[in-house]
Amino acid sequence: MKRLTLLLSLLLVVGLVCAGAQASTTHKLKAEVVTVDSQASTITVKAEDGKEMTAKVDAPAAKSLADLKAGDKVTLTCRDNDAGQHEAIVAIEKAAPKSGDANPPKS
Repeated sequence: MKRLTLLLSLLLVVGLVCAGAQASTTHKLKAEVVTVDSQASTITVKAEDGKEMTAKVDAPAAKSLADLKAGDKVTLTCRDNDAGQHEAIVAIEKAAPKSGDANPPKS
């Protein structure tokens, strides 16, 4: 019985270590929408530093692509691999319009 308990404990620890090693990180990026391709699930944005990038959008976040148009301000949640390289966009938040905005987005 002690061997079985020890073996199960060891397997649990190994599983937790392996799961942690494959975890990815995320970061937020404020940007302006340049183009949206709903069929390809990609978005091209211009970051605050002026650089443009095109990125793949994961399925749950891709639903919001239909509500975006060029010029929209967004905050993207980007998933990175362990090496810090960009993998995909996992969430898109449209910025609230500034007060006094002549053309606020429709709900």
